[in-house]
Amino acid sequence: MFSVLGRFACRRSWVIVGVWAAVLATSATLAPKLPSRLLSGGYDFADSESGRANAALERELGLSASDITAILRSDRYTIDDPEFREAQRRTVEVLEAVEGVRRVLTPESTGDPGRVSADRRAVFLTVSLGTDLDGAQQVFLSLRDALPEQPEGMEIRLTGAPATYAEINEVSERDLVRAETYALPIALLILLVIFRGPIAAGLPVLLGVSCITTNLAVLYLVTFQRPLGIFVLNVTTAVGLGVAIDYSLLVVSRFREELARGLEVDQAVIRTIETAGKAIFFSGLAVVVSLVGLRYVRFVAIHSIGIGGMIVVTISVLGALTLLPALLHLLGRRVNWLTIGVRSGGSGTFWGKIAAGVMRRPLAVFAGILVALFFLVSPLFRIRLGVPGAEILPEGARSREAQEIFDESFPSRKIPQGAVTIECPAGVRSSESVRALREFVRWAREREGVTDVLSIASFIPDGLVPMLRLQYGAASEDELYEKILATPLEKLPPALAGPVRALSTERMTVVRIAMSSTSNDEPARRLTRECREYEWPAGMEVHVGGESGYFSDFIEALYRDFLVAIAVVLFLTYGILLLQFGSFVLPLKAVVMNTFSIAACYGALVFVFQEGHFAGLLGFTATGFVDAPVPVVIFSVLFGLSMDYEVFMLSRVKEAYDRGDSNEESVAHGLAQTGGIITSASAIMIAVSGAFAFADILLVQALGFGMAFAIFLDATVIRAFLVPSTMRLMGDWNWWAPRFARPFLARFSRFAAHE
Repeated sequence: MFSVLGRFACRRSWVIVGVWAAVLATSATLAPKLPSRLLSGGYDFADSESGRANAALERELGLSASDITAILRSDRYTIDDPEFREAQRRTVEVLEAVEGVRRVLTPESTGDPGRVSADRRAVFLTVSLGTDLDGAQQVFLSLRDALPEQPEGMEIRLTGAPATYAEINEVSERDLVRAETYALPIALLILLVIFRGPIAAGLPVLLGVSCITTNLAVLYLVTFQRPLGIFVLNVTTAVGLGVAIDYSLLVVSRFREELARGLEVDQAVIRTIETAGKAIFFSGLAVVVSLVGLRYVRFVAIHSIGIGGMIVVTISVLGALTLLPALLHLLGRRVNWLTIGVRSGGSGTFWGKIAAGVMRRPLAVFAGILVALFFLVSPLFRIRLGVPGAEILPEGARSREAQEIFDESFPSRKIPQGAVTIECPAGVRSSESVRALREFVRWAREREGVTDVLSIASFIPDGLVPMLRLQYGAASEDELYEKILATPLEKLPPALAGPVRALSTERMTVVRIAMSSTSNDEPARRLTRECREYEWPAGMEVHVGGESGYFSDFIEALYRDFLVAIAVVLFLTYGILLLQFGSFVLPLKAVVMNTFSIAACYGALVFVFQEGHFAGLLGFTATGFVDAPVPVVIFSVLFGLSMDYEVFMLSRVKEAYDRGDSNEESVAHGLAQTGGIITSASAIMIAVSGAFAFADILLVQALGFGMAFAIFLDATVIRAFLVPSTMRLMGDWNWWAPRFARPFLARFSRFAAHE
């Protein structure tokens, strides 16, 4: 099969290059259009408790996650000054004229005094769009461009989910350009050190750029069939660039090796595809299989990374098995042009000495590495998962600053940790409903960390209660609320009618609960659980949402899907390695080794991004938790990339074992022959991934750092010491398969990959 592919590359070199040139020319026109088609959201799901609460808020009160908040603030005027009022009137007029805006809610139109800051120098307006969160981003850009110039001493800021997500789009594109600017020159420099010649070093970079450009174009076409999240741009570029260069490194190295042995150019190309080509095919298959798991995660932002990853790895494999052999055939021995010296390999090299040392003391090496790994994994036991908001953006980002201004100016209107929606067909303002609400408010105020409970049954400031009780002739505070809510809204004074109108309709109301802790802290999550367990009177339909409700639902659903993804990936990976190596033990060992490196990576993420070590170096603000999607994406991406190196090494080990070498000799031979190439490939992957560790988006930073750390650990400690020492200790059990399965597995042995 692979020899046929090699002969085809020799006979049709110009045709293959011409086809790829046409594909690249087309891709170059489509790839730049991709960012405008990507979604910054993709984390929503309606089929949840918080989703039903949000739906009720939007249906009854017109409040939506896609609404934009406009903050009008002055250090010179107050809301009582004509200059401020005129600026507000003009701003509302301009905003309402923007296409896509349904209405603009003001303090006057809602009768809500809470829309004015305590110092009366700021107001907030709600720009209702009547569209979903993804469509709202385009409207936000139009709003931002349409904002009128404010008088001296006044400013207007826009915040809310659409503003945050739109800025994530812009920052992600900037991160991608900056990462590529650093990654490609560093990769080329490493390749120059490895190959010691410009032609051989330039080919992997050429293939990497070609594959990434093609991938972006294909993803652009995919967006017309299904939505894709914005992070597919950064993550798949990092994975694709690293994988394409790694595969090219294998092909070019093997081709030069075959030429050095005296083979003609055609024979060297065919032999390269028969050996390195097989390894690339199975390695790419392992990476694709690991990314399949992300397809089982329901959130668009995450499973689109799996789709993009599978596409870019497939393109990289195709490029390494078609375009690169064709170019090598056309170049022939000119691939060594301007090469300075050629390095020899074998058991006498550095890696050969490492292999000999591991074989002499396998137990000591095994025990020492396990102790070191336990030390690296130990922070994992302190992990806290969370969901960031505007803080995912760098300091100084406009929407992040606007959110901070809003929280400072309107502390009582910060996003509540809990939002309980209550629907009652008999009417939420009836005496029975008000009594139930009052009882719930008393209960909620007693919960740990609760600082405020805002509802139609608790909105009157304590200082006004005695006066209003006299005015309404109420014997108690409970009776006061019953009498106020029984009064038609048009007969209530604005100070009372405004909050009631803002918090309820005839059949639904909302209770907003604020806490001293953040929504990612345990008290907020515990409050969500307790609110959902609270017993309400019969006939009331209650849903608990709010920020902490959504966070809890999101993390629970994400990790429920993640367990399915893990099971699928492990099952498929084990099956592929079983067919490739014909052993029931080696695939299990490979899975365990990969688990070690990923667990250590998780420990490093906790140490750095949760606890804030090296925050100054990497330029981020620690949030006190690990972004919940990061471990999910890290597992799928790294499991495949780590399996790459496992396949490279075990293929060479099996080649020696099949020749009749002992287990000990085979393991030493495999490490000696692949140590250099794996180290070189991992250095390139670390350079590419590490460039993204300095991105401005926190999630991308964590992914880039995690990938670079895990690949370094995997290619050095795991692959160089733990894997060979384990195989040395297990002896011939490495190659065990039950008797009944051996004939079946033997039929697939001819497909076993060789580096």
